[in-house]
Amino acid sequence: MLAAQAGGTKAAAEASATGESGVRFAPQEGLTRICSNLYLLRDTCNVYVLKNNDRALLIDFGSGHVLKLLGGIGVRQVDAILHTHHHAHQPTLVAPGHGKPFLSNKEDMEDLKQGLEKEQRYFSSVVVDPDCNFGLNMSWARLYPYQLLAKAGESAPLELRVRNYRGKPMHLEAALVLPSSWKARPEVVSIDIPVGGEGSVGFTVMIPAGWERSQPRVALSADVMADGRYLGEIVEGVVDIEFTA
Repeated sequence: MLAAQAGGTKAAAEASATGESGVRFAPQEGLTRICSNLYLLRDTCNVYVLKNNDRALLIDFGSGHVLKLLGGIGVRQVDAILHTHHHAHQPTLVAPGHGKPFLSNKEDMEDLKQGLEKEQRYFSSVVVDPDCNFGLNMSWARLYPYQLLAKAGESAPLELRVRNYRGKPMHLEAALVLPSSWKARPEVVSIDIPVGGEGSVGFTVMIPAGWERSQPRVALSADVMADGRYLGEIVEGVVDIEFTA
């Protein structure tokens, strides 16, 4: 979506230059306030504005005339547009979630599609793994929480979360790599993740009461084997340790 915002907004640029929005129909009435944060515009379809301070969610878009009215109720940014049904002229606006919505058209969307397909071919050629998403998402296996808060002399739960990009189920085994005086239960975990799915499995980490106060933060990792193939310590996290007075 960022690529479309940076290079695929010819329609938006032309609209800005001419002062025209491309809207052929404009409703005669303005926004009607239904309750404190909900407004209605009777357009080519009913358009609802759900307002939260200076931001809003639009339910349907109509002709797009609603954009000219949002400033009047103090809205500066539209976070998303929920389409409850389809019109032939939609989509004419893209709401990326980060940044302001921008006008678009079929040509822009086709350019974006071709750009994404080109990127996919490139990444597939440079990532060694045949399922290149494993190379693009370095957090396909991760510890949660990444920053574990724990007390010396106590135990704390820690999860290993895994996403499977394979076209077949994945069997994964893992063991935490900890300081020699620490313990993990179980020592080794195993999990089966379905095709395209996610899974998680838990550890309990036990920190000795006499742990050195000069080391309040400790790095840890997980040694991982997937489908019988050793991948190494590809997962990492940190533990912040609280000491009693």
